[in-house]
Amino acid sequence: MNIINTELKEVLDCCHIIRDGIIWIAETFVYERQYIGREVPLDVANDNELDWKKLEELYPEKYRAFVMLELLAGLNNDFLHFTNYSLKSLHPASVAVSYTLARKPYRDSLAYLEYMYARPAEFMNIFLGYHDTLKTKDLDNHLKRGTLRQDLVKETCKMLNELGTLNINVINPDLNYDFRYKTDYTGFYDTATHLITSRTNNSTEDVNMNFIFLNQDAENAEKHTAHLARIHLNCLSYGLELMHQLLHKALREFHDDKGFEKFKDYLNYIQFRKITANIAVMYGHRLLTHKSLDRACILQMMGLLKHYTTFECSACGSKKFKDKSLKAAEILIFDEAVICSKCGYPAQIEHPIRLTVE
Repeated sequence: MNIINTELKEVLDCCHIIRDGIIWIAETFVYERQYIGREVPLDVANDNELDWKKLEELYPEKYRAFVMLELLAGLNNDFLHFTNYSLKSLHPASVAVSYTLARKPYRDSLAYLEYMYARPAEFMNIFLGYHDTLKTKDLDNHLKRGTLRQDLVKETCKMLNELGTLNINVINPDLNYDFRYKTDYTGFYDTATHLITSRTNNSTEDVNMNFIFLNQDAENAEKHTAHLARIHLNCLSYGLELMHQLLHKALREFHDDKGFEKFKDYLNYIQFRKITANIAVMYGHRLLTHKSLDRACILQMMGLLKHYTTFECSACGSKKFKDKSLKAAEILIFDEAVICSKCGYPAQIEHPIRLTVE
């Protein structure tokens, strides 16, 4: 595969940003749960469970921020879970990836993020005071009002574009297209099934993703690989930027300035966890199933590491581990389950490393 291809180089650049975004968000929630657990006073907890009413009464200034953090944590789980689910479909004769991306609750999770970002006061008023009784369908009913979803994506794109954090060339907020009904708009993930290049919109029916991994010549394989990757990247970059902005705002509101800086400093040392890495591994390995694609270029494109980090067995101190093949090492590194070849004890990662494009 010709790595010099302009389209693929653009994908490479986006991969790096999005992978960092997934890592940052996933790790932030891992640490935030621990951090919150230490910082929230015990007088708002009951049998190790948070008492929402006590939190609201005793710490009203932190109440809204904490509710926002809890909501973001739940939406983040959905976001990463269904990202992983969609990546699993990347093989011959699979359900179209474009269809997977447009399905609930993946699509709805993004609509909630848009609502939280574009109209925070309106969104939060739905939740405040209703923690025990509010159901998902209650929020869905709000989103079904008139043109709310279409308005939200337009408002969100406008705000992100003003911040300079969104490449408006890959998102068309005015596109009125649903997977089934072209006259019904139901959220960004329905429009993200379009590859928007040169201001041209290609409908899902015209670009059926099922054929991508069938037998094709090298040139077409390269073209369609870039095409597929861009669809995922367009979806992910938009959702991750929203999550990043919302999480940053909620953390600032929950912690004082000193606490927030301390929190950020700690995050600089956190690397990746299994949920983040599994997404990258799944994506890379599915792409590798296509015989026409060069393995090294795919690994570079996905940022999968070509070199080993240093492992040290916590039992015997050995720095050797069993399977040294690249494929096995990818999985072992990401799962943090390297077995010491000397004593058989699970080895410890001495210097954790981030996913980076070499």
